[in-house]
Amino acid sequence: MSLDQTIQALNKSVLVAHSWPEFGGEFDLLDEHEPDVPRQPGVYSLLINDGETLRYPNLRSAVIYIGCAFGPDGLQGRLNTHRTESIKCRKEADSEKDAQILFSPRYEWVNAAGGVAIFSVAPSGSREEAELMESLLLTAFEYRHYTLPIANGQHGVRYRDGEDLGRDSDLPIPPTSAF
Repeated sequence: MSLDQTIQALNKSVLVAHSWPEFGGEFDLLDEHEPDVPRQPGVYSLLINDGETLRYPNLRSAVIYIGCAFGPDGLQGRLNTHRTESIKCRKEADSEKDAQILFSPRYEWVNAAGGVAIFSVAPSGSREEAELMESLLLTAFEYRHYTLPIANGQHGVRYRDGEDLGRDSDLPIPPTSAF
């Protein structure tokens, strides 16, 4: 995959400017094989397939989501969750059931257009550094595109059985059907 212009700009203006590693380690989010990803904290971006872009208010980009990982399995755990949920979303769509589960927009986009993940490890290995990296990347993306990436919580609060799942929940919404 050739690097999206937005990722090139984020590498230069945020990651390299702060002496952090550039985005790398690309893998297909619909591949059944678990990727070889570090267990350290860091940041990542989900992009739709090579050559495809979304029209943002200012510029086009393949970036659909920017996030950070700092849990027990770091980037490996978080990106494996994204891969697993993307595959579940694909299988649900392929099932052709009348009423289908609705997944988080990031997985619906990956299902519709295909997608890859790339990442950058936080050199200090700290949660705080990963969160700072994410914050600066989102700010730079917003400055460049006049909005956040399409799947970074802009879809509003989600509910399931009356429970507030939060803006960035990975939990699917129960089956929906056309009315």
